[in-house]
Amino acid sequence: MFQTASELKVTTGRCLDAGKGEGGSMHCRNGTGTRSLRQTVRISLIALTLALAFVSVGAGCASPAVEPPSQTVPEPAADAPDNAVQEANMLQRTVVSRAQRLSVTETDNGEPLVRAESYDPTIVIQPALSDMEPFTGKDIYVREKVAQMLADANAKLRLAGLNLIVGYGYRAPAVQEQYWNTSVENVRQEHPDWSQDQIEDEADHFAADPAVAGHITGGCVDLTIGHGSQPLDMGADLDDFTAAGSSIKTFGEGITAEQMSNRMLLYQVMTEAGFMPFFAEYWHFMYGDREWACFSGLDASLYGRLDFEVPAS
Repeated sequence: MFQTASELKVTTGRCLDAGKGEGGSMHCRNGTGTRSLRQTVRISLIALTLALAFVSVGAGCASPAVEPPSQTVPEPAADAPDNAVQEANMLQRTVVSRAQRLSVTETDNGEPLVRAESYDPTIVIQPALSDMEPFTGKDIYVREKVAQMLADANAKLRLAGLNLIVGYGYRAPAVQEQYWNTSVENVRQEHPDWSQDQIEDEADHFAADPAVAGHITGGCVDLTIGHGSQPLDMGADLDDFTAAGSSIKTFGEGITAEQMSNRMLLYQVMTEAGFMPFFAEYWHFMYGDREWACFSGLDASLYGRLDFEVPAS
C-alpha cells in the first residue's frame, strides 16, 4: 500500500556525511561539480586581468598591472544562522536539550500565520490530530516564511511526482500546556523521589515545555511525503508515538533500506529549503523557534509564543 522513493534523487547541494551513530549514512547534496555562472565570470575577470598585465609589461608601458575589482563581503545579519554550526549539529545528530532552549532569548519578528499550503496548493493538508480543530478547524497554520519554505521543498518533490503531506503546524499554547501537565504528572508518579527540575527535564522528552515549545510559535511542522494523499512508507506513521522502539527517530532501529531512503528524501528537501531537523522524530522540522536558534548558533529566536484562533464565520 505504501510507495517508495528508492530510485529518486533530488540533488541541489553538496554531500553531507551523517557522521557516527545509528547508521552513519551519507546524505548527498549534488556532487555534479557543475560550474556556476558566478564562478565562470570570476575566472574570466582574472584571465582578462592577467592578459592586460602581460600586454602592459611586454609593450614597456609604465602603467601598473590591472587589478581585479575588490569584493566587499557583507556582514551577516544578526539573526542569520551560522551554517557551520548547523552543519556540525546535523553531522552530530544533535537534539537540543530543554536547558539549552531555555538559554535562548525569545523574540518575535511579527511575521503572520498563514495556511501551510498558501504558496503551493499542491501541498496536501491532512491533520494528524484533532486537538487544533477548536482553534483553526481543519486548516493547518504556520508562519509565512515557513509556508514559503514548504513551497520550495514541495517544488523539488513535484518534479518526481511526489508532494508534501503536512500533518501539524501551529499549536495553541493552551493545548501544549495540557500535554505538558499530563507529561509532568506521569513522570512525577513514576519517579516520586525526583526533584522538580529532573521531572520537568524528563517530561520534556514526551511533551515540550510550553516555555520553550516550537509548535506554539508557528515555526515547526510535522510532515511526510506522498503520492497525493497516499504517504510513502517511513516505517512509522506521522505523529504516531505508539510506534515500536526507537522507530520514530530519524535514524531509529528496525528501519528498512526503503524506509530510510524515504526518510532521507524528506530530510534532504526540508533541510535544503532551510529547515533544521529534530532527530528524535523523523517528521518534525523547525525554523525560527528557540530550538532552531540554538541549533543554528543564535542567541535569540525569530518567533515567539502566539495565541491565535481563526475567527468564527
